[in-house]
Amino acid sequence: MVVRVLVFDENPLILEAFEEFFRKENYRMISAQNLQAARQQLQQQEPHLIILNVNPQSSEWKAFLDYRKQHFPHIPILGITAFPELLYQKDPALQGIDAMCLKPFEIKELRQQIRNLLACHRKIKNSKD
Repeated sequence: MVVRVLVFDENPLILEAFEEFFRKENYRMISAQNLQAARQQLQQQEPHLIILNVNPQSSEWKAFLDYRKQHFPHIPILGITAFPELLYQKDPALQGIDAMCLKPFEIKELRQQIRNLLACHRKIKNSKD
């Protein structure tokens, strides 16, 4: 089974970096630079994991979280952010994000977070089957 990961980030350079990372990991990356594309990709390809850029200066990620919660609550989300204060806030808007990584992140940290979330996703899915 090929693992599909949806990466939602407005920055094309970030998407390129993730593309290279996932190619090396033998995962299939699905990219989206805006809310509409992210929703469409989620519906069409139902990924195993979502990586979401969490930027307090944008509201698209919050709208995406709401959409995912309503339609695909079983898909785990790894939030990535350049705003360290988000890691320590109890912001209700962050509910639904299963783990967070601070940019710039170490590849080992990213890899471990992804593996942990995918393992949890598999356990939950298997217990429902």
